[in-house]
Amino acid sequence: AVFQFHRTLANQRADLDGTAAILATTVARPLEAKDQQQVLSILTSVGRVPGLISVAVLNGKNERFAVMGNASFLETDLASSSDGMVKALTRATQIASVPIVKSGAPIGRLILLSDISKLRNDFIFTVTFSLAAACIASALGLFMSRPLQLRIVQPMSELIAAMQKIRAKRDFKTFVEHNSDDESGKLVESFNSMIAAVRSRDMVLQKIAYTDPLTGLPNR
Repeated sequence: AVFQFHRTLANQRADLDGTAAILATTVARPLEAKDQQQVLSILTSVGRVPGLISVAVLNGKNERFAVMGNASFLETDLASSSDGMVKALTRATQIASVPIVKSGAPIGRLILLSDISKLRNDFIFTVTFSLAAACIASALGLFMSRPLQLRIVQPMSELIAAMQKIRAKRDFKTFVEHNSDDESGKLVESFNSMIAAVRSRDMVLQKIAYTDPLTGLPNR
């Protein structure tokens, strides 16, 4: 979204600079002759440019010579020839500033102020919608992963608890229940088989320890 906004902003800025350059060439002669009415007439002709808020022509002393449209922009904006992305978002305007040249010498400056509120609103909508969709997708992912997590984690927790019980109490009668046939179920089944083998071995050792192997009678 940021890349698309920046690219569209750059394209609009290029179009605005082109319009400003053509207009600056047109007003150069009447500005040199200080014909304010002729300059205003030329500026009025570009009033139908989509999104154009105002056009200002400055003389060589950087003073306003002629203005068409809304001239509420700041004096610092008149001296600026570039707008960053942050300014474009906060002010929803774009400024193009080109010098007015006559006979190879600058005699003034032309300022175009364009409205980009639609572009800004589309960008904000896209970012907001993307963030909302990401939050919904994350919540849905967590909701769907909960049963899977319990299916995997619960057998592991029971297996750890059984190991700790066997280690603490030497109780080899401990078994872990499992109802799944996936990897966790196979792990629990292998654990139960190992415990059964250990208990069987203990029973054999106990029989050998307390029973005479030849007669089968209890020994001393």
